[in-house]
Amino acid sequence: TEETPPKRKRTLDKRYKTIQAMLHSIGLGRYVLNFETKGVTPEEFLDLDDNQLKKLSIPKPARNKILRTKETGDWVPSLNNSLVLPYEEENLNKSQKLGEEHHHVPSDFRVEQHTRVPKEISVMLADKWEDSLDPSGWWVSEKLDGVRAYWNGKQLLSRNKIAFAAPKYFTEKLPKTVSLDGELWMGRNMFQNCISVVKRYKNSNENDWQKIVYVLFDAPSIQGTFEKRLEYITNLAETIKSPMVRAHEHYVCTGKQHLERELKKVEELGGEGLMLRKPESEYEERRSKNLLKVKSFKDAEATVIGHKEGTGRLQGLMGAIIVRNEQGVEFKIGSGFNDNQRRNPPKKGQKVTYKYMELTNKGVPRFPTFMRLHPGV
Repeated sequence: TEETPPKRKRTLDKRYKTIQAMLHSIGLGRYVLNFETKGVTPEEFLDLDDNQLKKLSIPKPARNKILRTKETGDWVPSLNNSLVLPYEEENLNKSQKLGEEHHHVPSDFRVEQHTRVPKEISVMLADKWEDSLDPSGWWVSEKLDGVRAYWNGKQLLSRNKIAFAAPKYFTEKLPKTVSLDGELWMGRNMFQNCISVVKRYKNSNENDWQKIVYVLFDAPSIQGTFEKRLEYITNLAETIKSPMVRAHEHYVCTGKQHLERELKKVEELGGEGLMLRKPESEYEERRSKNLLKVKSFKDAEATVIGHKEGTGRLQGLMGAIIVRNEQGVEFKIGSGFNDNQRRNPPKKGQKVTYKYMELTNKGVPRFPTFMRLHPGV
């Protein structure tokens, strides 16, 4: 009798050594958190079967695409970095870890918690973490580089209360009597792609919204502590079982060293940074010291007031933009742009977000680097 040949061990392509890189290359970057939060390594990722992917809450169209690409090893960027497949709802389960029991939702949990539509509010804004504050005991989560979105029971709104034209399938399972706070997210380093979809207030392409997931991190209308609100959104995501919605993972910080390690890990993956939430804190409709952003660099906004032409390799392209920040300080930003952005630079009057190391004695940002156009939503 012929012996069955041993299963071929899949090896990592040197171009795609991370799960994030592999998912982005086939347009599935929004699922990266499903794997990372469960501790799946790139090697383990290559050996996952359909049932294991299902346990990680990956919907069937995406599972098929991952399994097909793992067989061919064809991890090459798709033309539009997107998954454009007919919307398919499935009974999805959120596992705590591969092989462990699923999150248990209490039998008395109800999606609707009130009898009327929640009142309109202003969203809670984060302050900056200072090194003098001990983060021990605070809740930590990744700071997502997406678009802030508030659910008011009827529609998704921006932080400036502009309605997003989300298709019905995207929001139909969200509660009608509970407000939610979260991020419309397409994956790390995909902010511009995400904003290009959600800012189409008219003639929005329904297929494009399939690239986005609504990551929940709060429920403002649920009265009580953050822990109570976090429990609600976790139970909600598990109950409605929508591939368009997930509860953002939070964990308790054990100290500054722990925070620094997690920050380094996230930034090496291309993330923006971390968020800290004070335990047992209330939801506040203002910038709050109970919600802090943690980054290894500072960022700010400035308005474009001019352009400087490039030289050498950049001859004929934009070399730098001249900007004025909110403090009235004028300076140039020449790094952080790709060649396409240099051919089509931000226009005068547009706002940009930039990062920098520190300020000089005259208040000028040191080593300013372009991050993105400010969405203005």
